[in-house]
Amino acid sequence: MSISPETMNATDITGTFFSPVGTEKLISIRAKFAQQVNATDYGAVFDGITNDTVALQNAINATQSNTLGGSGKTLILPAGTSVIGGVTISGQIDIRGSSSGTSVLSLASGSTVPAVTISVANVSTTQFAAQVSLSHLRIVSPNRADGPGQSVAHGVALVNAGTPVQTRVLLTDVTIGGVPGDGVHAASWTGWVEADGVYIQYPGGYGLYANSVSDWRWKGGDISGALSDNVILSGSAAMQFVGTNIYAAVGNNVQLFGATQASFALCYFDIAGKHGIWNQLNSSGSAVFNDCWFRWSSQSATGTYFDAYFEASSGGSLYFNGGHFKSGASPYSPFYTPQGNIGFSGSSAGTAVLTPSVVFDGGVPTASGQTNLATQLSGAYLIGIGGVSPITTRLRADATTAYTAPAAANGGTTTMAQGQEKVLLLPSGPIAGHTLNLPLNPEDGQVAKIASSNAITTLTVAASGKTVTPSSTTLAAGQGIEYTYVAGGTSWVKSI
Repeated sequence: MSISPETMNATDITGTFFSPVGTEKLISIRAKFAQQVNATDYGAVFDGITNDTVALQNAINATQSNTLGGSGKTLILPAGTSVIGGVTISGQIDIRGSSSGTSVLSLASGSTVPAVTISVANVSTTQFAAQVSLSHLRIVSPNRADGPGQSVAHGVALVNAGTPVQTRVLLTDVTIGGVPGDGVHAASWTGWVEADGVYIQYPGGYGLYANSVSDWRWKGGDISGALSDNVILSGSAAMQFVGTNIYAAVGNNVQLFGATQASFALCYFDIAGKHGIWNQLNSSGSAVFNDCWFRWSSQSATGTYFDAYFEASSGGSLYFNGGHFKSGASPYSPFYTPQGNIGFSGSSAGTAVLTPSVVFDGGVPTASGQTNLATQLSGAYLIGIGGVSPITTRLRADATTAYTAPAAANGGTTTMAQGQEKVLLLPSGPIAGHTLNLPLNPEDGQVAKIASSNAITTLTVAASGKTVTPSSTTLAAGQGIEYTYVAGGTSWVKSI
């Protein structure tokens, strides 16, 4: 006997039951049909050739719910590739594929609409919000290069309808690859997103575009390879990313605008064509980076780019709590030239705040317009500045020795405080000369580390009542040197 949603009636299935594997519970086939719908029941073929747009939309319409308190049914997508010109979800529904590697929704060539539009409206619900869930599926396009009108051919678009409803969107084990538009796109949308294990790869626009939204939680996954920027957050609040890899954008890995408030924890920001983080926040905006890794973010053949850059218009703060800035040439792009870790436009009013556990590994934190950087770097510590091997330094992750970064003037003097171990000189450009006074009353074996962001032709190193060998040296831009105090000879000796 053949049973389908169209033919099912009381006569067909009276007394017909089945037991789920591993249980003795009997469930009627009628109840099972009430819970789940298979897209193939409505004519979707999933053969990678047939256009399934109408069939899949019919299946969605039959599955979703707009009734009072209705949660929608589950729509099952089989293994295979369904070619679509774009479908719209307007009610509560749970769409499940077999896996993100086998259940595929492929945008038809030349599509000028998103693959999946979520636009829930007119849902009366006793719940706090309507719910839409997409899981275990892949959304792709045969060509990410924009054709006419294809810049809006996003993977998933979140859109307000005529009478928008607060909507909770769950994305689990979803891959979005190579779409012409953005991976996920939302602007002034009413609702929030919880993403777990979502991979957005090589979109033609942005990876994630979020404008004037709030309360998104992004856990794990990757956002990578966007032809524009990987992530753009504009005027969006309570945006959280945990354990997400954001890397390899042609543009910036992350762009922050306006009053956005965001937090990133245990995230990796790798190679970007431009900045790792481009800060254009206003004074109401801020972003926190907890134990994040910035590795070769500022990699570009042309231009000056940084792991984190404060644009001229920025007035917001970036807080770095722990984490690691990796400098030096990237093994993936050896022909690129690293620019620097943290950079400021000269007119930026933004602030970078770093905790003592921030690590700069293999390079000096350099910037243009370093005034703000200089006042905020106290307590940050360096490993291997100026090529010094981390093994030979005495710095530790819990180091508390003060670290200062004064703006060194030509012909001026900088004095290191008692017990101070590190100083980064920040002249506005190459200078002819400067004097550095080493700490008073040093202990035997005490080390003084000195580096400069710009070249100093003659750095005179002095110490009250002590000899200094050599007492004059030259510092190249980004170079670091080290003096060690030898108590037996009451002298400071250049050791590196």
